[in-house]
Amino acid sequence: KFNAETATYKVADLDHKGGPELIIGAADLSADEAEQNTAIIQVLTILNQKGEWERIGKIEYQELLHGVPEVKELADIDGGGQEEIIMSLMYGGAASWTEGIINVDFAKKTMQWVHIRNEEGQLQDAIFILAASAAHANVFHIEDADTDGKKELVEIFAQTLFDQTECEVFSYEWDNTVFAFDQSLSEQLLQSLGADCAM
Repeated sequence: KFNAETATYKVADLDHKGGPELIIGAADLSADEAEQNTAIIQVLTILNQKGEWERIGKIEYQELLHGVPEVKELADIDGGGQEEIIMSLMYGGAASWTEGIINVDFAKKTMQWVHIRNEEGQLQDAIFILAASAAHANVFHIEDADTDGKKELVEIFAQTLFDQTECEVFSYEWDNTVFAFDQSLSEQLLQSLGADCAM
C-alpha cells in the first residue's frame, strides 16, 4: 500500500544519543474520497553502517486523508531532554489541516500522542484541527508564552462577523504528566492579542 509517492521521512537524533532515527509517515490514499484511509507514523533507529535497523514504535490511524503525514518540527516541549515530534497529519479539506504531537519512549519502544487535559478536565490526544478562511481561523503555537522558561501549547480561534473579530484562547501548560489547560494564562494571552487575534 505504501511506496515512495505515499511516504515521507526525516532523519533525526531525538534522544541526543547520536542516533540516527528515521521518522516515516505514510498513507494509503487508494480509498474513495468519501472513505477513510489508513496512515502510519513510525520511528526506526539505525543500528550500524550496514543499515540494520530496529523499529522503536508505530502509530496507525484512519481519517479522511488528503495527504501524507509529514514531520513539521522537532522540539523538546516538555523539558525532558528529548525532542517530541510535531506532525502535519494532512487530513481535512482545502482550508483545514491537522497537527499532532508524538512522544517516543525509547526504553519501552513505544510511541504515543502527547496528552492534554482540556478545560473540562478530560484527557485527549494533542491533535489540533486548524483552519483558515475569510471568516475564521484556528491556529496553534508552541512557545514560552509566559516567559517562565517552559513551552506551552496555545490554540487560538478567531471568527469574524460583520467586521468584528472575536477571539478565544486555550493555553496548556506542562504539569509533569500532561499539558493541562491553564485558565489564567489563557485569559492573559487573550488580553494581549491584537485586533486580528494574532499573538
